[in-house]
Amino acid sequence: MGNLRVKTIKYLIPLTLSLSFLIGCQKKPVEEISCAMPEWASENSNYVSNPTLDIAVHVDGSDSMLGYVTIPNSNYTRTIEVLSNSIIGTSNVNVTYHRIGDEKNITRDDFRKIAKSTTFYDSNDGTYKPVSSPIQSAITPPPQGKEKLTVIVTDLEGDDAGRIAEALSKNYLNEGRKNYTIGVWAVKSQFNGTVFNPNTGSAKFIYNTQGKSSEAYRPFYVLFIGEYDKIIDSFNEIKKLDSQLQSYSEMFIFPSQNILKEAVNLGNFSTIERNSVLPETGDLQRIYSLTDDNVVVIPKDQNQDTYDLIEVINPTEMQPKINYSVAFPQLATNDNNNYSLFINENNLITQTKVFTYGKNNQNIEEPELEEKEEETNAESTEAKEESQKSTANNQENNTPLENTQEKQNFIENSSNTLRQALIIDNLKLDEQKQNLEFVTNLNLNNLSNPQIYLFEVDLILDDVTSLDWWNDWSVNAGELGDGSKTQNLSIFMNKLKSLSLETLENENGDAVIGRFCIGIQKN
Repeated sequence: MGNLRVKTIKYLIPLTLSLSFLIGCQKKPVEEISCAMPEWASENSNYVSNPTLDIAVHVDGSDSMLGYVTIPNSNYTRTIEVLSNSIIGTSNVNVTYHRIGDEKNITRDDFRKIAKSTTFYDSNDGTYKPVSSPIQSAITPPPQGKEKLTVIVTDLEGDDAGRIAEALSKNYLNEGRKNYTIGVWAVKSQFNGTVFNPNTGSAKFIYNTQGKSSEAYRPFYVLFIGEYDKIIDSFNEIKKLDSQLQSYSEMFIFPSQNILKEAVNLGNFSTIERNSVLPETGDLQRIYSLTDDNVVVIPKDQNQDTYDLIEVINPTEMQPKINYSVAFPQLATNDNNNYSLFINENNLITQTKVFTYGKNNQNIEEPELEEKEEETNAESTEAKEESQKSTANNQENNTPLENTQEKQNFIENSSNTLRQALIIDNLKLDEQKQNLEFVTNLNLNNLSNPQIYLFEVDLILDDVTSLDWWNDWSVNAGELGDGSKTQNLSIFMNKLKSLSLETLENENGDAVIGRFCIGIQKN
């Protein structure tokens, strides 16, 4: 490390002096480039939580829940006790308790007692009016100027997942509240009562878990709708109050826009130099600025979110590779407590943009390739034909791509041949090291003209991994099943997963979580 630093300083001093002289004396425009993602910074890093919080606890009071409270000290009644003790109002937190479908509020003391009794759920009792579990009615937007945490206790039977998802989308996830998400606490409980047909509302069969293993217990669900950090705090508090319940339950949180506090990138110049490996052939050299006959390109800030600047020097290998390793704070790991769904390298895809010089740049590449040996001729000819097609199409439209990256002297080039000149593959996540490794493959045959090429590769979260128990606890519509499963649970959970991923998407429909930027100077 010490030798690297000395080498860097020795190289940087004369380079800085010569660069200052070059910029001061020549008439070439100077382009300052950055790999920062401003939209990420504004929506995540600068977000400030509102200290005033409204918490609304809603309990499904329909007959299908009655079987959970017919057995003393069931996991369900213990859950009600935990919720009453973990969510307590303060000067900055206002807590209300509700029976879904019933307009009157419930005090905390009554909630602790009545929500654990048969009176609360038995429509034949007469104390409470019969309800049909309109879960979506409990999903309402937060009051103006406040934050809200909605907690819903239900068996998810008889509810249309589409209606719940629509209410979430309307009131939270697509209404400027992208920092909101959904947490799920799924618990299997002792049960003795009627299981109803969710499609008709009629009784299906009697289910009794007495004498059965815990795997046969009947599941119910506590949904948390609110800010990601607030849900984490709730989950941690629940674990403290009754750790034994964890043996019968699952906890997770769907991703939200502020789940990764920082975008994934190559880092600053020192990090890039330390965590990437150039080919030993010496065909590529890492430099501090790029320059050609048209423009000088320098990093806006070498200490943060910068480009990796590479000069191609008399290449002997036309397809060199660069190995990179970057910090990647995963959504979840095996030993952390952020409760998020796991991702793996199969959930990640990349999308490449390339920028070339010219405000009205129509410089779509037409590679003028020299004759090669017979085994490389086919590849070169194919690249040339593709480039020529791209050139013809672009000249016919006579419209350059919009310079969405706010570059002054460079514009996005639509040539697919150029985009294929830099391909990232072999993505590999290391959970323990919390990093992402990948290989950048360069195809120098596709860079025929001696000039500067700026590549920006977006890292896109295409999916997160569904959990196995979603299927294990689920029974499909039309199947009899048994009381240990929930109808269409897997469909419901995957619907919520898709909805949460949509909140990460940009205007192009991509959930961009990082960006890798590489500048290539072809002499």
